Amino acid sequence: MFNILNTSGFKWSSLVRPVDYPLNIPYKTITMAFDDINAAKLWMIKNQRGRRNLTDGWKFELAQVEKAILAEIGAAKKINDGKAARDKQLGVLSIVDKTPSQQTPQASAKEPHNTRSSIADSLGWSTGKTAMADKVWKDATPEIKAQVLSGEVSINEAYKAVKNGDTHVSKNSGENEWYTPVQFIDAARLVMGSIDLDPASSERANETVQATTFYTKEDDGLSKTWCGL
Repeated sequence: MFNILNTSGFKWSSLVRPVDYPLNIPYKTITMAFDDINAAKLWMIKNQRGRRNLTDGWKFELAQVEKAILAEIGAAKKINDGKAARDKQLGVLSIVDKTPSQQTPQASAKEPHNTRSSIADSLGWSTGKTAMADKVWKDATPEIKAQVLSGEVSINEAYKAVKNGDTHVSKNSGENEWYTPVQFIDAARLVMGSIDLDPASSERANETVQATTFYTKEDDGLSKTWCGL
């Protein structure tokens, strides 16, 4: 039996505090019991899907994790079914030991494990959108994939970029700007505390970067003397 402690309404990180740091935030815990670690992961994925701020990119990423878990479960089931069939041939199982699926051949037909159609159903997407996401996850550059995960671009936009051989998505604006993925900006801010200067930016980009000072294309940051974090 696999046990996991789940917090209700708070992120795990909010509970990781030094011993002498007073949290003073009310919360409750729920003890969940699972057959194994895969069952726990599937439960967490199902609950994550309910987040309103989850981007389509992260929804599909979670679906891929779920797909891998279900494939592992399916492979294990296939091995177990094969062992049961061999045991049956050897007369190891009695009629009492046999499961219903072993007693009724029609019931033991193979069931597909999370095909494209079932992924589409679980996400509430069309199979066409799911196929586009498959293409993006298989062939897109890390930059495009990061844009989809952050919600900066849609799966449809990313799919068109991949089909055209692009390495990033410019949002069809006529501009050729590259935006640093949000997770890298957050990591930099976490390490440095803040960002003093972005020498090659724009007003839109700085909404995410939040640098104290930033230079645009018109400012020409390369022509200026600057330093900062």
